[in-house]
Amino acid sequence: CLTYAGLAAKARQVAATLQAAGYGGERAMLVYQPGLDYVVGFLGCLLAGVTAVPAYPPDPFRMERTFPRFQAIVADSQPAAILSTAAILDLAGDIFDEFPEFDGITRIAADTLPADAGDAWRRPDVTADTLAFLQYTSGSTANPKGVMLTHGNLVGNLECIRSGFGVKPSDVV
Repeated sequence: CLTYAGLAAKARQVAATLQAAGYGGERAMLVYQPGLDYVVGFLGCLLAGVTAVPAYPPDPFRMERTFPRFQAIVADSQPAAILSTAAILDLAGDIFDEFPEFDGITRIAADTLPADAGDAWRRPDVTADTLAFLQYTSGSTANPKGVMLTHGNLVGNLECIRSGFGVKPSDVV
């Protein structure tokens, strides 16, 4: 369970860490299983002015199929950092070390950041035209292809959802 305040605090921890590393305007690959850790990482990127690049972790039982897709996304997006959990990074660390495309990419276990890390967060200079994230296709018939989505695209999509569901400012979702 995570409150709104807890989510905001954890996202600021990630954002401030990315900002302190100088990654504003860069890309960070999000390597998470579905869940709250992913949401924290994604929001942390948005709050840092860092382009999020979501990618499922390679499946250890289907590495011959899932790892090449993962490698293709790394090669195409050229992330400055990989954000994940300590558990995923521990499992993947030896594999990443074997491939040159992972050289120089900082690995950040977002679930181990200190509670006060978010104190250094500063609002980034983003506009509606600022790239928010790269969404990759499945790559079932060829290498995955990235689609660029801006902060304006995200706000527009949220407005469509709000309008479509008739959500009012007093509603809690």
